Parts: sequence; structure tokens; C-alpha cells
Amino acid sequence: MKVISTQLTENKRVYQIALYGLSGSGKTCLLAALAMDRYPNPFGFTVTWLTSSKQTGKEWLQKAINALESNQVPPPNPNTDNHFTFEFLCSYQGKRYQVRMFDYAGELVCF
Repeated sequence: MKVISTQLTENKRVYQIALYGLSGSGKTCLLAALAMDRYPNPFGFTVTWLTSSKQTGKEWLQKAINALESNQVPPPNPNTDNHFTFEFLCSYQGKRYQVRMFDYAGELVCF
């Protein structure tokens, strides 16, 4: 797995995305797929999981990655008031975009 340790600066534009949905909708699988190793994209898109000391849920996401690599369904995130935060560096055609994703447990979402 390619994980880059970085110190984020305040002057960078960071796209923030809240990832939420009902239980079993695939939130964990999406995050794990973004963070895990994969074959190069034929169109040149790249996504790299960034880690920092402020990141929450790193161990949980690693367990989800291990489950997917073993062809298993990853366990859901814990049902607490806290959410996990993950940061990714996305690039395409020489442009780089920093994305921060927040993951909420499906049980906490009320429609």
C-alpha cells in the first residue's frame, strides 16, 4: 500500500466531502478502494491516501482494505458520534487536488 505522510498547510485548497448513507450502501468499500493499491488508470487518474497525525480511523480503514483484498465484505465503522476523516491526493493531467472525506456510520443518518 502506498501511504504518504504529510503535514497539511492552511494555504492549500482542500475539497471536503461528507460521505454518508444508509448501512450497507458501500461507504466503507468506496473509502477502502480509494486507499488501497490498484492498477494504473489508463487515463492517468491517480489517488494517493495521505496520512497525518490528525487523521482518525486509520486502523479501521486498514482493516477494511485487508477485507477487500481477501474478497470479504469489510466491517462497518463503529456506531459512535465521532466520524472518521481521510485525506487523499488526486491528480489528473498534471493538476493535483487534495480531498478530505468524512465518513459517518449509516445508523447516524436520519432522512
